[in-house]
Amino acid sequence: MSEKIILTDEHRYFIKGERYHSVTTIIKEFLPNYNPSEYLADKGTMVHKTLQYFDEDDLAHIPAESKPYLKGYKKFLSEWKPDIVGVEKVVYDRGMKVAGTIDRLYKFKLNKNLFIVDIKTGVPKPADLIQTGGYEYLYRRMEKVYKTVRGILYLNEGSYDFKQLPGYMDNSFDHRLFISMANVYLWKRDFIKK
Repeated sequence: MSEKIILTDEHRYFIKGERYHSVTTIIKEFLPNYNPSEYLADKGTMVHKTLQYFDEDDLAHIPAESKPYLKGYKKFLSEWKPDIVGVEKVVYDRGMKVAGTIDRLYKFKLNKNLFIVDIKTGVPKPADLIQTGGYEYLYRRMEKVYKTVRGILYLNEGSYDFKQLPGYMDNSFDHRLFISMANVYLWKRDFIKK
């Protein structure tokens, strides 16, 4: 797709000049504790940029304080050997006006399915499943790809934990929950006056 997509520093999406609501904004509306502290958010952003620089062979921009997380990421890449299909891929649904950014799209040697992977530097939270369910829903709507699997890569200093999650074809609860949250969020936005 060749549509102009703008992602602001505040994580707001504009596509063809029109505002789209983010997956994480929708989740935070229902789960306010999903917000990380400013320190953790900044650390997560730094690590995400570091991994993006690494995956795009731009090693000059990697800050020293993120290198322990990069070590964990390299360990993951070495052990799982994924082919990187996409880095920081923006996905959206025109009808719902909802968008999000998939951290990585991978294909693994032993599994021909496309993996939609979110990268985290914190501890696992139940809402992580809803977030990846939302990304998978948007990806499938946008790209018309129906054989996908989700995963969450939790990075620690020098190590990682990779969780494979049910794919959309498994009709998992978190997909349905995200769609329900998005519909209620959009309904409130359109019909409830503040």
